[in-house]
Amino acid sequence: MTDSYEERRQRLAKLQQKARELEKEVKQADRKLETRKLVILGRFLEQLLERGIVDRRVYEDNFDKFLVRNADRALFDYPLLPEEEQPKNKRLKKAKSTASTAPKTDTAFTPNMTRTQTGKQTPEHKVSSGQKPGKKLPEYEQQLADAFEI
Repeated sequence: MTDSYEERRQRLAKLQQKARELEKEVKQADRKLETRKLVILGRFLEQLLERGIVDRRVYEDNFDKFLVRNADRALFDYPLLPEEEQPKNKRLKKAKSTASTAPKTDTAFTPNMTRTQTGKQTPEHKVSSGQKPGKKLPEYEQQLADAFEI
């Protein structure tokens, strides 16, 4: 264990390089997982729209407002926006993009939602007699079961 200073510096440099490579691999794996989640979520939304559980008109109106980049709008066959309405940054930050591109209405993609004092959206639950607040309604469960053939 009497490594010289230079040997320890070289070993440290190799370990740092390995750490950078591992971080790159983790980022790539995270990106793949995020893509997979988005694909699954898209399929879920498509089924909700096909079954009439989500109102297609509300979806289309708000999705049009959500798509701010012309490349994204072209992908979904929406008309392109004028240059001045395009985002300034080439790459939008997640926190900024959600706030700036999200539809202005509170019920855009979340019907029957209310805002708490902290601004967080929570579902409104219609409670019939004998039911506890927060419990799913039987007809809602049946719609989901029918929609996804559970």
